[in-house]
Amino acid sequence: MHRLYYLTCLFFLSSCVYYDLEEVPTTPPQQDICGQEVVSWELHILPIIRESCAISGCHNGISRIDLRKYELAKLHASEIKAFTQDRSMPFEGTITQQQINLIACWVDAGAPNN
Repeated sequence: MHRLYYLTCLFFLSSCVYYDLEEVPTTPPQQDICGQEVVSWELHILPIIRESCAISGCHNGISRIDLRKYELAKLHASEIKAFTQDRSMPFEGTITQQQINLIACWVDAGAPNN
């Protein structure tokens, strides 16, 4: 008899769990692009280009397109993304995976001048 009483109490107590569905988010919070507020041309992309692309004989405007100029970089943004992702550029030196990801995020955001 005591077992039945305890099992009955246990059953009723376990069924009294209250879930407040209004407090449970239905969708995950929106993240900013690439985990940052903004991927900036001037703060993030231009320094990569100056350090790794616009070196002597490369994209400094002497023998190839000057990628230090925003208008030209935007015009060739998809190529910059593709060539850095397949690591065919830069020809000399290397860029980090984080830099490659920043370039991809900037291009995917429409290559803004911000």
